[in-house]
Amino acid sequence: MVPEGATSMKIRSATRADCRAVAELALMAGEGIPAYFWQQSVSPGEEILEVGTRNACSETENFSYRNARALPSSMIVSPA
Repeated sequence: MVPEGATSMKIRSATRADCRAVAELALMAGEGIPAYFWQQSVSPGEEILEVGTRNACSETENFSYRNARALPSSMIVSPA
């Protein structure tokens, strides 16, 4: 039950369009661990966030948008 005057949030499953937000959250919350692993996959001229976004768009890996939830604004709120 939502208290009077409060609004409820509609949480949805993340989509491929949320991959960058998933990667950004992982960088902020991961205490350097995602950055460490993603740095090993960076190509010349590529940013770490690009690697994370590519990984988050994976259909087969555990680190994927498929395992995240989001608000309608694309702000990622929690793992699945």
